[in-house]
Amino acid sequence: MSNDTVATAIVNVSKEDFRAFQCVRQDGQHNMMSPYARKETSVDKLTWIAIMRNYDKLITEYGDLS
Repeated sequence: MSNDTVATAIVNVSKEDFRAFQCVRQDGQHNMMSPYARKETSVDKLTWIAIMRNYDKLITEYGDLS
């Protein structure tokens, strides 16, 4: 997977996907790099990686959601 592909995926990160990511992160049960963390949601792998790589931008855009 190229960096261009992941960078483009930021356009496709929905508020719902980000909320799902945040719920798993705030639960604290998994390392967010682990595939088990992603399996707790319906977020696809490419979107999950895009969220991790663009977390600061997304937290600014969507807020903490807590």
